Order: sequence, then C-alpha cells, then structure tokens
Amino acid sequence: TAAAWTRAVSVVGMPAAEATQLLTRIACALAKLGHPVCPVKIVLNFHPAGSGDGLALPAALALMQAAGILPACETGDYLFIGAMDVHGECRSVRGSLPLALAAKDHQAIVCPAADAKQVSLAKAVRSCSVYPVADLETAVRLLRGEDVTEMPGGTVQFESAVPKAPDFASIKGQHKAKRAAEISAAANMSLLLAGPCGSGKSMISSAIAGILPSLTNSEKVELTRIWSAAGLIEDGQAVTRRPFRAVHHSCTIPALIGGSGRGIQPGEVTLAHLGVLFLDELPQFKPQTLDALRQPLEDGKV
Repeated sequence: TAAAWTRAVSVVGMPAAEATQLLTRIACALAKLGHPVCPVKIVLNFHPAGSGDGLALPAALALMQAAGILPACETGDYLFIGAMDVHGECRSVRGSLPLALAAKDHQAIVCPAADAKQVSLAKAVRSCSVYPVADLETAVRLLRGEDVTEMPGGTVQFESAVPKAPDFASIKGQHKAKRAAEISAAANMSLLLAGPCGSGKSMISSAIAGILPSLTNSEKVELTRIWSAAGLIEDGQAVTRRPFRAVHHSCTIPALIGGSGRGIQPGEVTLAHLGVLFLDELPQFKPQTLDALRQPLEDGKV
C-alpha cells in the first residue's frame, strides 16, 4: 500500500532526495493507518521551493483531502506544523515558534506535542488555539471534528534556556572595572577590558547580563523566536534571561554574523540580541572577523 501511494503522488518544488524521503514517510504513515490506495494522481507543489522540514504533517493531511479520505473543510482555519516518521508519529521541528507566529489571529495551530509549550508563546502575541498532536491519527481526528485536547490557557511555566548570570555583587575588588561595567550596562554601550590573566575580566563580563533590566514578555518571545530558529530550544524551555554569548577567537565570520544559503543559521551576534556578546582575547581575532562587526555595531542590526 505504501508503494501504491508513492506511485500515485508526485512532489515538485523540493530537492529530489528530500522529496523521496518526505513521500516515503507519508506513504508508510498512511499505510499504517490502513487507508485505501489513492484513486487519483496527486501533485504536491511546494512554493516557494525549499526544504520539507516541518511539512510532513500538513503534506499528509493535504494528500488525504485530495484523495477524498478526509472531508473538505476550511483548512485556512488551521496552521499545521510537524515533521513525521514512517510510523506517523509527529516529531519536533526546529523553529516551530517562528512558524507559529506566522499564524493569523484566531487561527488554530496544530503542532507536535513536543513543541506545544514553545508554540503556546504565540498566544502572547495573537489570539489563537494550540492543539498538540502526537501522531497523524490525532490530527485526522481533529479535522473530522472529533474531540482533541487543546493546550490549556493561562500561564505556562518554562525552564530558562539561558543559565543564570554570576552575582555581580559577589565580585570582590576591581572597583574601577566594575564601575565601568555598570556604566556600560546603564548606557547600553560597548566595553573594553584590558589586564593580565586572572584579573577578573571574564567574570565581570559574564556578570553584566545579570545587572541588565529584566526582559519584558515581548522580549522573551522575540529571543525565544531567535533561539528556536537556531535549534537551541528544548521542550519546555524559553529564553527568560538576557543571553551571554562568549565567542572564541577562532570564530569564523559566518559563525559570528550568521550563515547564508540553505540551512541559514543565526550567528553569535544575533544569539546575543538584548544581552551580552563577549569577545575574549580580542587581539587574537582575525582582522576580517572584527571588521565584519563594524556594520552591525553602527546600524544596530545584522
């Protein structure tokens, strides 16, 4: 039955290898559910062309509707997010929060159960419902109007993805350096610390994030959105503290500023947004790497 589904469906707008893997996972999941062979020829068109990460669940549901297995319904009322394995079980998706924030007001978001807490942050920005689903079968029941548990409202408790900063008040000595750090934090200015090894430069720098003002709710969502896109958020986590990113002097320009092309990745500059970017052993950085920071420092964005 899985082979029959594979023959009945064509995928365009996606690299051939990814299209084959996506179609195989969907076909195996549909076969496991025991659905009949697709009676018509179906073309799945992905536009704009790109990767299928996170599209397996919506693609499977679209196929079932096109094949007449699922009743026609207002799918515009839903935003479906979810990777899927050959057994039809939904898997976590990198960047699920940015995807959820693309939903329209009052649009229900259907996502893997592992991403439900993270996706629920979208409620702070817009009015929506969140339905965590463990597998394709649960999503099918939702579209058929059967009872599927909604993510409860109210405050959700998150574990911080950012560790707590050292206590600034516990640092002994170095009064001038600490005073400079306080002025830098208050004025949102850069700070250059020079001194011998073991004099406390790194400790003072890492403690600056702890004396900055607490994040607002909108800032927490903004930062969690960035870290989610970078794949740094685990289930039940959010960025609730200001980040501190320590960069090694061997850091490359793409790692610092961000990658490009397929699989674009936020760089350390972006991950340190609203927090502290710490460049240890500054003279050992390559001149080209430091020069790449010029425009972000001038414009305040990258």
